[in-house]
Amino acid sequence: MVNSGGVLSQNLWRFIYSSVIFFSLTLSFVAYLIVEGLIIERLDLEARNNVQNEINLLGVKLQHSVDKINTVSAAIVSAIERDKDITEADFADLVGDLLTVVPEMRHAAAAPGLVIRFVHPMEGNAAAIGLDYRDVPAQLLPIRQVIQTNQSILAGPVDLIQGGKAFVGRTAAYTPDPATGGRYFWGIVSVVFETDRIYRMIGLDRLSALDTVIFNMSASPGANDRILFGNAAVQEDNPVTVNIPVLDGVWRIAAVPRGGWRNYADELTDFRIRFALGGILVMLITLVVVRAFRQRSEARAQLFTAINSIQDAFAYFDSKDRLILCNTKYSEYYKESSQAIRYGATFESILRYGLERGQYVDAVGREEEWLRERLDSHSKSDTKTEQKLADGRWLRVLETHTPDGGIVGFRVDITELKNARDEAERANRAKSDFLNVMSHELRTPLTGIGGYAAFLAAPERLRSAGALQDLLRGGSTDTAALDRAFSAFLAEMTGFGAKIGRLAEYLSRLINDILDLSKIDAGKMIIDKEATELDSFIELIVKDFQGVANAKGLALTFEDGAAGEVIHVDPIRLRQILVNLIGNAVKFTDEGSVSVTTRRVNGAFEIEVADTGCGIMRQQLSTVFEEFSQIDNSATRKAGGTGLGLAIARKIAELHGGTITVESEVNVGSVFTVRLPAA
Repeated sequence: MVNSGGVLSQNLWRFIYSSVIFFSLTLSFVAYLIVEGLIIERLDLEARNNVQNEINLLGVKLQHSVDKINTVSAAIVSAIERDKDITEADFADLVGDLLTVVPEMRHAAAAPGLVIRFVHPMEGNAAAIGLDYRDVPAQLLPIRQVIQTNQSILAGPVDLIQGGKAFVGRTAAYTPDPATGGRYFWGIVSVVFETDRIYRMIGLDRLSALDTVIFNMSASPGANDRILFGNAAVQEDNPVTVNIPVLDGVWRIAAVPRGGWRNYADELTDFRIRFALGGILVMLITLVVVRAFRQRSEARAQLFTAINSIQDAFAYFDSKDRLILCNTKYSEYYKESSQAIRYGATFESILRYGLERGQYVDAVGREEEWLRERLDSHSKSDTKTEQKLADGRWLRVLETHTPDGGIVGFRVDITELKNARDEAERANRAKSDFLNVMSHELRTPLTGIGGYAAFLAAPERLRSAGALQDLLRGGSTDTAALDRAFSAFLAEMTGFGAKIGRLAEYLSRLINDILDLSKIDAGKMIIDKEATELDSFIELIVKDFQGVANAKGLALTFEDGAAGEVIHVDPIRLRQILVNLIGNAVKFTDEGSVSVTTRRVNGAFEIEVADTGCGIMRQQLSTVFEEFSQIDNSATRKAGGTGLGLAIARKIAELHGGTITVESEVNVGSVFTVRLPAA
């Protein structure tokens, strides 16, 4: 409406001003809510990831502590099963040896027939001698469970008769029954670890940034969960949790930051001020455009300036879905479509231009179907979608319909948030894969040891023993036959013993790898350097593998390119690196050769280990040195292993100020190069 002079009426101007203010404030408020939500989501995700990493480490340490309890129990039970008439002195010697290896253990006890007869050390624990578990109802129920299931259990914290609280691992011991050829129940073996020492082992006494609670979960989680450590109020504050399998049960660790989750008010104050100022600026510029209607071109330029000041991409399409305006961020995000992003272009034409140039990753191979889905989403009111572009960028697309049928769209770059989320998920999967592999690698040798040990504990079941026994019972006087039968029996027993030794050695290497990785991550690995003649040192290591290589028909060679050169290194740790690299090369090479070469290059020594084995896929080269990383190809699964060796080798090289690199091609071979400073 206009007056006779062609001037808009005062009421109409008021209406226009009111409409502009309302629209600007609404748009700014919606955008503020959306952007603030994204920021809070990112900050909250970072905080939860930090807490998750902390409790994951606690979980690994807790599992390691429980494994110690289980290992000690198994060792004592194995000794009893070998000698059911074990004496108090023998028991004391056995537990004493274990205490030197596992000083965290308080004491161990054995109860033949459910009555405690052996305790070591005796000092401070003598009150337990003579205790009949059947007279202690609180302990009788779990002991019956051990006997019935023949599985170890972990109880605690329990009050000890001799004083104090402790975690107790209990295992049933069975010995051979000569009369029946089977086994009979001997008694219960208990291994006691002080509660406070267990907590110190896993680092609960050093937590300064977290409030933590540990539950011993029941069969119905949440019903009768028992608090073992920490503040029960943590569970009311949306904690981060991790479940740890513990022998016959599960422990749950729940944690929140010390003092609870932050509300991020301080971090958002500056953002709110800037966003409010930006909203006010947009509103003022819009009002200027309305008041200076005749100076439309100038006002339009000012509006574009204001829109371009928004940190996220912005675009506005009118009721006919034609582009009216957008900021430079919008064109920057959609680089492949920049030529089509122009005033008056329809949204569909811009999409088709990008589709032809492969801009939208999710649309490849299904362009028309993707286009229909995108247009349908675009036509709906208040939509939120995520979009991946060909350059790897992730955008959150926020679109809102205006009262006149137009569409206002924001494109928020969430690449960092997506990458952080993907990295957290990848780390969690890697941890799960590592635990699965570790479980397999531990179970396999333990199963073998148990099987061979069973034959050693009951040698009468051996075929050679049966043959010898038949000769003796038959009264044979054929000394040659007796000698052959006895030699066969000794050979079979010796073979089983050797196999048990090799399996035990493998378990020892596995445990040492885990301990080394823990030391390195905790910054406690000490590098003790000394002058070492490089080539002669490496030559001895290569000779150690010559027999294995010859057995596989491989040519194992050493080229001494640094003869007489002396390097300052920790010889034990350097040997650990080379044993891993050469061992892997021989392990994963079925035919061809393995070569070790040394040379001095630009003030540094290089040690190269090359093979003609199965090789590593290109996409896996970037993760081959990562912790908990498994290259799951057929050769790896065939040869076994936990994947810790290369991660430890790289860290040891870095502690020396050096590096390890790899080049590989599938079915051609791999080349690992260790570079160490000469000085």
